[in-house]
Amino acid sequence: MSEQGAERRRIRPGLWIPVAVLVLVGASGVVALNAQAGDACWTPPRATARLADDPERATRTLDPGPDAASLPPADESAGEGGGEGGQGDAESDRLTQLLAQDHWNTCDGPSGSHVIGRILLAATTGAKAGEGAKAGEGTKADGGSKATEGAKAGDARAVRHTQAMSRVLHASVRTLGSEEEAAFPAGFRPYAARLLSGWPASVNEGVSGYAREAGATFDKRSDQVRVNFSHDDRSSSALNTVIQDLAADPESYATLYDALRAQAAASLDPVHGDEAVVGGKAKRADSERTAFSRLQTGMDGIAVLTHARDRHLADGDISGAAAFDAAVLRHSRGGYAASARPSAAAHIPESAAEHRAPTKSAAAWAVEGAAASGHGKKDAAAWFMDGRQQLRRTVDLWIRERHVPAHDANRLRGSLDHGYQLTMNLRGGVSSSPGLGY
Repeated sequence: MSEQGAERRRIRPGLWIPVAVLVLVGASGVVALNAQAGDACWTPPRATARLADDPERATRTLDPGPDAASLPPADESAGEGGGEGGQGDAESDRLTQLLAQDHWNTCDGPSGSHVIGRILLAATTGAKAGEGAKAGEGTKADGGSKATEGAKAGDARAVRHTQAMSRVLHASVRTLGSEEEAAFPAGFRPYAARLLSGWPASVNEGVSGYAREAGATFDKRSDQVRVNFSHDDRSSSALNTVIQDLAADPESYATLYDALRAQAAASLDPVHGDEAVVGGKAKRADSERTAFSRLQTGMDGIAVLTHARDRHLADGDISGAAAFDAAVLRHSRGGYAASARPSAAAHIPESAAEHRAPTKSAAAWAVEGAAASGHGKKDAAAWFMDGRQQLRRTVDLWIRERHVPAHDANRLRGSLDHGYQLTMNLRGGVSSSPGLGY
């Protein structure tokens, strides 16, 4: 079966829209979404495609608003407010229209995955099309597979998220993961990974089951806007579905894996060596400040991604673990350690993790890390894919740089190993790569 045929089979069949034109009313004019009723393919109007070049307008256009039926109401008094889009149920359908099933299949030019992916990136991360896929990539000729180049752009400036952005991402994930199988083609996987990699803390919270109060999208502890995936089962389930699907593609896996690992390293940047675990300066009342507490909140996303890979292997979606792991290693940006000294910066934007400079290249990080754990170069890719070992390596380097006392260091390592194993057990997975004996 051709790649395009395989993608069509993955998309749930939908009903053709029995109207001549669907429109998206933006902040400055009307953006048409559909051309002719009954068409088997979509020709994106220029105004629609141009949303990818205007992140603020894309966000305003697709924002379902605080009162959208599909989302819990957001607290507009916290963080940066929403846009002009959320003004009623009729306008809440804009995102649903963009993600209509027939829009994945474009008549010519860039694929639906490419067009929709760039618009959603602009609306949820502030990334412009010029920071996304290269011109001419992701076309019908390649089924959108080359869209990855844009989906992995890592040099864009970190953007402070707004509540409107969070609502667009929340609604997007609920639509894309609304059933047991993801409602998007394989060509969209790199974009799905990039969407989530801009919000790694929200992903960790969303898959952890840590429930926030209804509609809370502003985290007062971190002074950050969050996507409230964990508020209800539907949102959390949809997030897990999207992660499960994108994990079948090595590049997409690497994109999200990098962001989650970078977030874990960033969480240790402000922590002093005497705050490894409760005790010393870190009293019981300050337990959330400890290195272990910060790492504990970053385990869940990595564990879910690792478990998704295991499921794909068991289901035969991935033909071989060694080849897949080697491909992820090739596509990864690198390995991540905490800063050499405690950082004074507070409330760094969540999106900064995606753009964090790696400490070492992925290959060097994997070889050195495998050797440090007593394994050879041939085991480097398998070591790299073990989420527990990635967290452990980041912690070991932090312990060395912060001169953590041996007793506290051992307690931290033990707590980390136990916590990660428990997290994996809850998901029916294993905590280490087969055959390495960690």
